[in-house]
Amino acid sequence: MKYKIFYHTVDKSCDYDSFLSAGIIVQNDIGVEIKRIYDVSTDFKAIENLILSLNTDNVELDQLYFILENYYSQHF
Repeated sequence: MKYKIFYHTVDKSCDYDSFLSAGIIVQNDIGVEIKRIYDVSTDFKAIENLILSLNTDNVELDQLYFILENYYSQHF
């Protein structure tokens, strides 16, 4: 798997104003996008570090959700 960051605007709702957020693109070994996860974090440095570790550790997609749960528990 290969993981990349993408940035997107989360639209305004009755509870909050619009804001910029980062998500994760998951690609298979030949570079085809297989999953896109929106609104993962607004802490851009932290998500850059997360993406770096996902790619360095060759994390499989089925492990990603456990890693995201851990990420959220540490950052929010």
